[in-house]
Amino acid sequence: MVVPVLLLLLGGITLDLWSAASVRARLAAVADDAAAAGATALDDAALRDGDPRLDPSRARERALRAVDAHHERTGIDDVQVTATDTRVGVSITGTAELHLLRMIGTQDIELTVTGHAAPDVRGRP
Repeated sequence: MVVPVLLLLLGGITLDLWSAASVRARLAAVADDAAAAGATALDDAALRDGDPRLDPSRARERALRAVDAHHERTGIDDVQVTATDTRVGVSITGTAELHLLRMIGTQDIELTVTGHAAPDVRGRP
């Protein structure tokens, strides 16, 4: 009687942790893609002056639009974007639902991932 219960518990832990890892990977993909999109928002005037840097407000807007347009955006609870003239950071929070472990009272797992990107201006005039 003890062995089947232990196997069920072990299977539940494995299934739920695999589910959490999958959610984390999906959230990380969205955060990385959004940060990369934000890092394309160069300040045009600074670029013309030979000083390539980001326009933080445009970078933030592009990153948020990228999250909204991403095909993996379901399950996102919160998005925070920080942008400076050198880099963009996107933090995304989501929830991994537990299935079998919920039977023993464990709550769902909240996950937060962060993606960062900076414009690549090497070799530019």
